Amino acid sequence: MGEKLYVISKVDLPGLSFDVELNDGSAATNKTKYIHLQNERFRLALPVSQYLQMAVAVRSAAKKIREYKDLKEYENDQDR
Repeated sequence: MGEKLYVISKVDLPGLSFDVELNDGSAATNKTKYIHLQNERFRLALPVSQYLQMAVAVRSAAKKIREYKDLKEYENDQDR
């Protein structure tokens, strides 16, 4: 197991809260840094490069769904 370096963010969604943590890998993982998305019920561990790919994909999908549904109220909301 690796070591938690720090909590990057806390995310609160309707009915779901989780932490985004930066973790240092163990010797078995060649010290690769991981992002953990976790709460008391689940944990998703991704290498930083895969986390960034996922984040870009989610952000792109959110933008496309807003355009498709013509959701003007979120047009300038950079944090969503």
